[in-house]
Amino acid sequence: MKHLTTKEIAELAGVAEITARKWAKNNNLESFGNGGGKAYLWTEADLERFKSRNKQRGNFSKSKKNKENKN
Repeated sequence: MKHLTTKEIAELAGVAEITARKWAKNNNLESFGNGGGKAYLWTEADLERFKSRNKQRGNFSKSKKNKENKN
């Protein structure tokens, strides 16, 4: 099975590498190393799941609180 790097995934998905890295961490992708040297092992299936993810941005709970305080 061929694995892709986080950098390759980010380029293929058109996002910043940090976005792909955070998604990998939150979705428990297989990894090796530790701390700042951690690398994720992405598969083609992971790429497809990443590309179909919910793409909402920002901290919506914080925005909602701000709107409630304005009313």
